[in-house]
Amino acid sequence: MDPPEPVPYNAEHLLLNDVPLEGIDAFVEAGGPDSDIPLVSMELRQLGGALRRREPGAGALASIDADFLYFGVGMVPGPEAAPAVKAAHARMIDAVKPWDAGCAYANFNEKHGDPAACWDAETFARLQRAKAAYDPDGILRANHAIVPTS
Repeated sequence: MDPPEPVPYNAEHLLLNDVPLEGIDAFVEAGGPDSDIPLVSMELRQLGGALRRREPGAGALASIDADFLYFGVGMVPGPEAAPAVKAAHARMIDAVKPWDAGCAYANFNEKHGDPAACWDAETFARLQRAKAAYDPDGILRANHAIVPTS
């Protein structure tokens, strides 16, 4: 149900663990039908299962170590809409923050931040070594740049 044409938006996410019923209640209270929140979508996506299993040879992100992913998005048709959307994101993140898994998922990370938060320390160090060995001139680019260690 995406819009037929591209639209400006702002999105946030948070990986969560062990969300009890009180966490679901907090999510619904913050963003439910009585909240008057300007976001067009707020989701709690259940993870686990195959996403949590680490299979040999599965790559740098072999598994996602979280039970749920919170994802919210709001349309920002002009600069005047941005503050309300950002405040709504803050309200939703605050509601589910007690169950923060302490890591991020790069595919849902819409803003610049520390890319090391998307991988465990050993994997991130391996990615830095690979970047230094195979792309020392920084030709390959990504939204979440992995900078080689010197």
